Amino acid sequence: MYSRDHVNISFSDEKFFDFTFHEIGIYDTTATIDYVLNVTGKKKVITIGHSMGTTNVLVAGSLRPEYQSKISLSILWAQAAFLGHMHMKYMIDVFYSLFVRVQNNRPAKDFFVRGRMLDLFKASSCSKGGFLNPYCLMVMEEFSGSGSNQFNQVCANHN
Repeated sequence: MYSRDHVNISFSDEKFFDFTFHEIGIYDTTATIDYVLNVTGKKKVITIGHSMGTTNVLVAGSLRPEYQSKISLSILWAQAAFLGHMHMKYMIDVFYSLFVRVQNNRPAKDFFVRGRMLDLFKASSCSKGGFLNPYCLMVMEEFSGSGSNQFNQVCANHN
């Protein structure tokens, strides 16, 4: 875990985990950009996003357009998902529905904190030998671009 602190919400409170990419992009990413600009005295920043970081910058730039002029360059590596030309939309819907059902029956912190629900999910579905492994790999390949060379099954099987 990178951060378990909040100004007024305890880590054990369910509200601690009640946020989306929307909030990260419009609040956290923009606050970070402002902080860097204030500390450095520069007019623009260069952002580098990896995976979820690409989403954060894209949300910030699209929903807070005034930040576009504060970014001179965005380097976006390993985007979080490819959603065009998906062949398995039904299976993605099934996995998403299952994920939501499991998450709604457990405290959010139990799902996202390493060593609890996340490890159980990975062990049962994505780990080599897990009973859902073939389906998990198919879903992950769809998100990385079906039939592309963007997907590495070896990395997907790591715990």
